[in-house]
Amino acid sequence: MYAVKQDIINKYDEDTLRYWSSKSHDGVMNDAVIDDALNNASSIMEGYIAKRYNTPLSSVPPLLKPYCVDIAVFELAAGDGLMTDDIKERYSIARKFLKDVASGLFTLGLARKEEEQSTVNTIIFSEAPPRRFKRGL
Repeated sequence: MYAVKQDIINKYDEDTLRYWSSKSHDGVMNDAVIDDALNNASSIMEGYIAKRYNTPLSSVPPLLKPYCVDIAVFELAAGDGLMTDDIKERYSIARKFLKDVASGLFTLGLARKEEEQSTVNTIIFSEAPPRRFKRGL
């Protein structure tokens, strides 16, 4: 995972996370719901990152953490009437960043994935030996 529960608490606060994760809104933090949101967010991120880098990443750049948190919060807030414009905006920014990573406009500073060699449209030139015989007499 690119972020953990404590990262969400650090960015927001424990009471907010408790409210988002408690599907009955009884104030009890549901770690399974939080882990699902973080796993989903990490999977979404890997879908983009895998276009340019081998995944899972051997070392995770710290700049990925806040984007993972924003996507996980979007997952937590979706469907329960908890969505705010701020959450939507942060989610959109995270997705745009990931699209930039996938397209190569932004680099993570890691070794890039080896490009697959395609021979479908490859033209190979070679020299033929000189002619020994000529046409005609």
